[in-house]
Amino acid sequence: ALLGHGVYSYTEAARLLGVPRRKISAWFRGWQRGAGPVFDRDYRDLTGAELLSFLDLVDLSVAASLRRRGVSMHSVRLLHARLAAYW
Repeated sequence: ALLGHGVYSYTEAARLLGVPRRKISAWFRGWQRGAGPVFDRDYRDLTGAELLSFLDLVDLSVAASLRRRGVSMHSVRLLHARLAAYW
């Protein structure tokens, strides 16, 4: 049922976006000592597999681009929450 919908592993996403895999994992799982996840995976209910949708990949791409430009993770988190509520 997922075929053709854009399914990516954390490792594939890291390679495509040039972002460390551990950072992607933290953005979707949260940090051990600190803030919770920034994003919810579209495919989070699939047997615990770390799979990302194309839209998850877009979220990561935008977040990574903003971080490279010096935008704080706190601001990225707030922006994502506001846009998610709006759309």
